[in-house]
Amino acid sequence: MRPRCYQGHPNQPGALSCQTCGVPMSTYPPSATPLLLSPDERAGLGPAQAPASYGHAAQGYDTGGLPTQAYGIDPGRTEPGRADTGRTSVLPGVGTGPVGPAYGNGAGGGPTPAGPRRRRGRMWLIVAIVVILLAGGGAAYLLLGKSSNNSVASNKHPVTHSTPPLTPTPSAVSTSPSASPSASASPSSSATATGAAGWTYPLPVDQPAFTDDDATIQGLSCRSAAQCYGVDSEGNILQANARTSWAVVDTDGSGGLRAISCPTTSFCAGADGQGNVVILSNGTWSDPIAVDPDSSLNAISCPSATFCVAVDGSGNALTFTGAQTHWSKASISSYNELTSVSCPSAKFCAAVDDSGNAYTYSGGTWSPATQVDSSSGFTQVSCSSAAFCVAVDGNGGYAAYAKHQWTQGTVGTNARAVSCPLDGYCVAVDGNGGFVLYQHGSWTAPIKIDGNNTFNALSCPAVRTCVAADANNNVLSYVPAKDR
Repeated sequence: MRPRCYQGHPNQPGALSCQTCGVPMSTYPPSATPLLLSPDERAGLGPAQAPASYGHAAQGYDTGGLPTQAYGIDPGRTEPGRADTGRTSVLPGVGTGPVGPAYGNGAGGGPTPAGPRRRRGRMWLIVAIVVILLAGGGAAYLLLGKSSNNSVASNKHPVTHSTPPLTPTPSAVSTSPSASPSASASPSSSATATGAAGWTYPLPVDQPAFTDDDATIQGLSCRSAAQCYGVDSEGNILQANARTSWAVVDTDGSGGLRAISCPTTSFCAGADGQGNVVILSNGTWSDPIAVDPDSSLNAISCPSATFCVAVDGSGNALTFTGAQTHWSKASISSYNELTSVSCPSAKFCAAVDDSGNAYTYSGGTWSPATQVDSSSGFTQVSCSSAAFCVAVDGNGGYAAYAKHQWTQGTVGTNARAVSCPLDGYCVAVDGNGGFVLYQHGSWTAPIKIDGNNTFNALSCPAVRTCVAADANNNVLSYVPAKDR
């Protein structure tokens, strides 16, 4: 019989090592049964006893009569490099042989863990799964982002291009005066936008005084459309350095201010209902100065910083010649209240009263009363020079002064305030929110510019440059487009 190695491979007699597995033929476990017996003889033998250094005792034999558990045999491991022949590898060092445990639980029993090659395969599988997940997530993100962008774009409001408001076409109002006009809300818009006939829309100013005490603007004096002073019936002095910027700069606490006149940017004089004047000089407003304690001052006019004239409710004219506390008084009407005065220079003035009379100042003296309007009293007078003046009565009548005489006529509306920056040219505002122009000897038809509101004051420093104030403390500026 040919000798076999301890794995059962047949070899030629005298072989020093197994021709199949290369194991030395003399390597046998000390107590193992020699593998030179016939199958019948091996069948009668009991279980082989393996030394303790080779692990646990053998648990049985395979079909070839070889122990399958002794010496660290791995039943589920086939010999490397060979096809599965039903025999298992018993190479030393696999399992729990003398070189110690390599795989498993040290006894060769239980499931055999995957080797390095299997672990690498599993690792590559995991990497592939992660890459697929990341790629899928990125694609989903891109799709969702695109969908979201499309959704946002679809929800945006369409861009619209606003068109500037059309300038309203001026509409003429009735030429018959209205005795009791009804107030209406002023149009709300930017004060720099153009409303009807070259006037800006009404701009609310001095609203705290109007809201708290029903104080209204009573007088205006402007050097330009953007440089104005105004006074109200609560005693506040307002200043505008721009058409849209008005602010209270001082207050006359002794009584409501009724008029103001500013011949320069550094000098103004205001008159109140208690016979006091307040003067702006070198940037400072004076305290109220009592110049007519027995009466109320209704109007004031200053052609320069050294000459002013104020008129009162008792028919007196008071003249200022440079000394703030010195005002000379002259009685020019014994029975009537003087309502307005206008002095284009220190050499000429015109005054009117509530009985329709007119007075002129020339050469340092006042003329006697001239009956001009027998049906109504005058509310205001304005003179551009010693050669031209216009007075209005508030009931549709007016009187023009030229060539040293007064001529009466009709305005076509209840004009309440008038301002004449040039001979033969005047602007007037009425009690119905309208204005009219006087030129070439006649008046234009009234044009609505402020609803039905009543105008209280007007100042025109130049042709086609005016500022008006209504009874609701709105101001409007007249600067036609060609002059802007």
